[in-house]
Amino acid sequence: SFKGVELYKKNLGIIGMGKIGTEVAKRAKSFGMNILGYDPYLSSERAKKLGITKANLDTIARESDFITIHTPLTNETRNLINEDYLKKTKKGVRFINCARGGIIDEKALVNAIQSGHVAGAALDVFSKEPVADPEILENPNIIVTPHLGASTVEAQEKVAQEVSAEIIDIFETKSVTNAVNMPQMSGETQQKMKPYLLLGEQIGQLVVPLLKKAPKKIEINYFGELIEEDTDLLTRTMVKGVLSHHLSDSVNLINAFHLLKEQGVSYNVQKNASNIGFANYMELTVANGDVTASIGATVLNGYGARIVKMNNYRIDVRPEKFMLYIKHQDIPGMIGKVGSLLGDYQINIGTMQVGRTIVGGEALMVLTLDKTLDADVIKALSKIKGLEEAQILELENADSEFPNK
Repeated sequence: SFKGVELYKKNLGIIGMGKIGTEVAKRAKSFGMNILGYDPYLSSERAKKLGITKANLDTIARESDFITIHTPLTNETRNLINEDYLKKTKKGVRFINCARGGIIDEKALVNAIQSGHVAGAALDVFSKEPVADPEILENPNIIVTPHLGASTVEAQEKVAQEVSAEIIDIFETKSVTNAVNMPQMSGETQQKMKPYLLLGEQIGQLVVPLLKKAPKKIEINYFGELIEEDTDLLTRTMVKGVLSHHLSDSVNLINAFHLLKEQGVSYNVQKNASNIGFANYMELTVANGDVTASIGATVLNGYGARIVKMNNYRIDVRPEKFMLYIKHQDIPGMIGKVGSLLGDYQINIGTMQVGRTIVGGEALMVLTLDKTLDADVIKALSKIKGLEEAQILELENADSEFPNK
């Protein structure tokens, strides 16, 4: 009953190759393991440098003896390890999740372990905490611990050493790598820029799902009175929003540019004197190869933040926590069909905006909702004739007065 398995020559699949995933890879290689890494930001060059194999999720499922998760919980990663994914995995695979609860469908995992297909799992995060499910707690093939990754004598000593070293760096005028405070800005300027700082992070969060890939290039354009302002902090908020979508590491206004460089993402900032139709306007564009996505936004005096452009479509939407993005054919009845279907599922619509470039062509519909949508609602929407794409967009800081540091 105490017979185990060796790590030597086994395949380890790492989902999420940020700082933690990278450190796991380094340590696992010391045991002679073959590393398969997946991350939207992982380039072939970086994988080669780390001495690992860049792989997609299906390859990791098919070839891994162990799978460890180091990715944030987002709409895309929620229940990423579900019944369908588990069926693709190698018989006898073992899972480790010490990232975020909800990434693994725990019911599906328990069923796979009970069936004998999955050998076991080690978990310290759960979809509902504290975990009380006896099927998890009492299963002899599931190891359950509290989320205590840094609770060692060595870890606490290392934190103290790092803080001391960073304070010395500050006095020696070196760069600050892990400061929790923001860059210096006068109180008057901060008050003036506050709504833009929040809006900048919001459009950064929203633009990445539109791209459907990890960005390799970021371009930011400022217009109007914004070209007279110091926009460094505003640029940082957009970068923070973009990176926080995929990185499990803590992205803040201080380390945003450093992480951007680390992930191999280029960026460019332009200030334009041309008249765009707004007193202030900013446009964020992200790209991966030939695929691009962009959002334009402004702050209207007396009316607040507005998203006024998504890709090539003109709209007028106030950013809210739950937003439904729909691309569809510009045909009669589409608005009514979408509204009726959401009503059937007891989904209340706050606002609805439709933009189009030509009559009878493609159009964009953006709705703000009172709650998020389950997968079955998205599936039902996709069956509407003429509806090409539907996805829910969620903002982490829709109700905040200021972006999280």
